[in-house]
Amino acid sequence: MIRFPDSSLRYYTIHEAARIQTFPDRYQLHGAWSEAMRQLGNAVPVMLAETIVPSVVEHLDPLMSRLEDRVVRRRCRTWEVICFASLCHQENYS
Repeated sequence: MIRFPDSSLRYYTIHEAARIQTFPDRYQLHGAWSEAMRQLGNAVPVMLAETIVPSVVEHLDPLMSRLEDRVVRRRCRTWEVICFASLCHQENYS
């Protein structure tokens, strides 16, 4: 919402809110204004995600490689159920 010097208010349009969140102009949100604004409010800004994701991938790749190695070893032991949650838990505490 924008508050003007005369204390009047104007709410952003869906398009304005999407641009503030750095969504491309071609991106379309469907539904009522309040639903679209809720979705935009909960969204991670596009440019922020583009900045953070390479670092997350860089840090997760080694962990995923270790987990995949453990999964392969467990499969070779003929385990029928593989629980990634327990593998992650073990990884954090080993």
